[in-house]
Amino acid sequence: MADTIGLVLAIVALLGWGGYAVFVKKVVDKLGEYTCLLFNHVVLVVLLGITAVFTIRLRMPTDFTTVAIIIGSIFAAIAAYLYYKSVSQGNVGVVTTLSSLYVLWTAIVSYFLFHEELNMDKYVAIGLIMVGAILAAIQHFRFPKQFDEKHITEFLQGDVFSKGAGLALIVSVFWAIYNLATKYSVIELGPHRTSVYFYALILIFILFAFLGRSTKEIITRPQGEQWKWLSISAALFSVGAVAFYFALVYLPLSTLTPIVSAAPAVTVIGAAVLLGERLRVHQYVGAVLAVAGIVMLVI
Repeated sequence: MADTIGLVLAIVALLGWGGYAVFVKKVVDKLGEYTCLLFNHVVLVVLLGITAVFTIRLRMPTDFTTVAIIIGSIFAAIAAYLYYKSVSQGNVGVVTTLSSLYVLWTAIVSYFLFHEELNMDKYVAIGLIMVGAILAAIQHFRFPKQFDEKHITEFLQGDVFSKGAGLALIVSVFWAIYNLATKYSVIELGPHRTSVYFYALILIFILFAFLGRSTKEIITRPQGEQWKWLSISAALFSVGAVAFYFALVYLPLSTLTPIVSAAPAVTVIGAAVLLGERLRVHQYVGAVLAVAGIVMLVI
């Protein structure tokens, strides 16, 4: 029974985290990245805070873990904003797939920091992710006319790569730093306290934007249907996080993480169905390879 409950919660987390960006895409161009980001994280922290009151006791971490939480939260806040910006620029399916490369960077760095073993299956997974990411990122196959600085610069600034792809790669690096910081916190505090501390601090750093600019400059008030799409996005994002929070009670991370890591597949399908977003055949192949590699890597 416990395994069934855990599996249901894992699927809810998968659908929530995989689907929320699709609805963000519907409104982010009109409302702006910051409005969508702030709304989603406020709803999440309120819901997660209520959940935490009835499930855990908070306690102060050690100095080292506190520093890890602060650094990780700063990078996560920046990454979240850049992710929303990349979603506004490009195809949400491609952007989400490339952003998920944080799993790859985390595994590589963990090999050196935590001495986590990389067996043959992991190397195959890394290969699948890299090939898949390249295929997903490429919009048109072509090469520079000449391999000099001028032509290579023109090549990179052209339409060879999907819009938002470069920004999504930066997001993946920042999320990898965040992911590594959570590893230190989980060891000392456990996954539940880690989730609460990180999400709360991420919201605080997101709110820092108000120190330099007025509310009217950075917040756009939603109108009409925009409220609906933004609310659905926030609900999926928050319910996904809370479902993951409770799934940790019923399933080990070794079972839960592979399920949730397939979220980019949900995003690609959701974008095609709800947004009419169409990718080229090689990009779909790339997304499939990348997601398969990510799931293999975290098993």
